[in-house]
Amino acid sequence: MSGVTDSESLAVEHVLDELARAASPDDTAVAPPEDEVAEVLERLYLEVLGLVGAAVEPLEPPAGARAALLARLGGDETQEVEPVGETIREAASEPVPERDSGGAQDVVAQRTVAPALEPEAAPPAALRRAASAAAPPKRAARQSRRRGLGLFAALLALLALGAGGAAAYFYSELESAAARLRRLERERGEAVDRGRAEAAALATRLAELERRHEFVTAPGVTVFALRPPGQALQPLARGALWLAPDRQRWLVDLRGLAPAPPGRDYQLWFLLEGASRPAGVVPVAQGGGAILESSGFPATATGVALTLERAGGTALASGPPILLGTSPVRL
Repeated sequence: MSGVTDSESLAVEHVLDELARAASPDDTAVAPPEDEVAEVLERLYLEVLGLVGAAVEPLEPPAGARAALLARLGGDETQEVEPVGETIREAASEPVPERDSGGAQDVVAQRTVAPALEPEAAPPAALRRAASAAAPPKRAARQSRRRGLGLFAALLALLALGAGGAAAYFYSELESAAARLRRLERERGEAVDRGRAEAAALATRLAELERRHEFVTAPGVTVFALRPPGQALQPLARGALWLAPDRQRWLVDLRGLAPAPPGRDYQLWFLLEGASRPAGVVPVAQGGGAILESSGFPATATGVALTLERAGGTALASGPPILLGTSPVRL
């Protein structure tokens, strides 16, 4: 444009810069003009720009642009949507081509028409869909964390269950071992008691044998050897009677006797001149052995005999002698 002063050029540039910054939400303040002339020129150019925008022929959008825009705005929630604010900022930040003196009106027309076609802001529904497009990754991450925490909790539960089972098993084994230990302690106590009882019995038996040994080996003792008489019923039976020197105590030891028949007992007799005197019933143990010890040997007795009488003994001998001893020997 010929005849344009420097103030006019500055005013036009200022208007163009303000229009370029109008798209930015952070820069809406208009700087005041430097002088009154610039203010008047700025107001005149703004009015002219409004008229130019009304006189420009409307442009037909390309075929399919409306359908593509509606598809992008109303598409699936998982569709990636380009932020509208970023598009506006990119358009506003594009470099402005240099103008010459003959094409200032064309540049002004282009700058006024372009912002009219750009949307001011994205619709709320589009913003919600754009925000929800980023939600699935976050939701998937939360679900993944929850699954991880669930697996970790299940693992801890399994470990706790295994530890509880192992503790129960070891506790059961401990109880079983304690029960076995108590049983062994009881059996040991019983065995100790039996051993003590047997030891006491053996000690008593040993003391009895020692006493009898001392009795039969004492100096001056008299021995009656008992043998089966001729045609005896038990030819293998043997025995002996030891008489103390004072003739007050005696002991008889019998071997090889047959068990007494039912209702019968072995009975010992002192033989006197022309008569017999009962000395007692002799119990025969298993194996045919018998020991009887008593006191009061008759002074006039000359021998000893053993017969088989009815159970409990009799006052007079009735059966034949099984063992007989009539020849005493003094040791």
